[in-house]
Amino acid sequence: MDSLDNYRRIYIDLPGFGSSKVNPSIKNADDMLAFLTNFIKEVSEKEEFQDFIDYAVIAATKTWVRYKNEIMPGQKDADINFTNTYQKEGYGFSFEASLKDINFDKPIAVITGKQDNCVGYEDAWRLVKHLPRLTFV
Repeated sequence: MDSLDNYRRIYIDLPGFGSSKVNPSIKNADDMLAFLTNFIKEVSEKEEFQDFIDYAVIAATKTWVRYKNEIMPGQKDADINFTNTYQKEGYGFSFEASLKDINFDKPIAVITGKQDNCVGYEDAWRLVKHLPRLTFV
């Protein structure tokens, strides 16, 4: 892998899920996707990106320390009313049902967590019969 000196990591604090304030225009996953898409467009206009395939994730003490220092504080600061409402009423995308109609024959790797209490693997698993080259990790 080439040196990463010319790259920077960008961490986004999702509205209402960390130190950032709730954005009243975000009511559901479609709104959050639009927000993230706009953010990515603004940030990435003149950016180069390292292909994700070049990285491997290794769970180790260093990973746990980073999780504890970088993820957990955001969870502690999250707006609990917003996150509860968002998870109950707006967590799914309006276009999820149409995913089964996608004709995509390229390889796809899906990373899911069986023990994930929010997302899990069962919803994504339903796509297997519609995407012939889908692999679960």
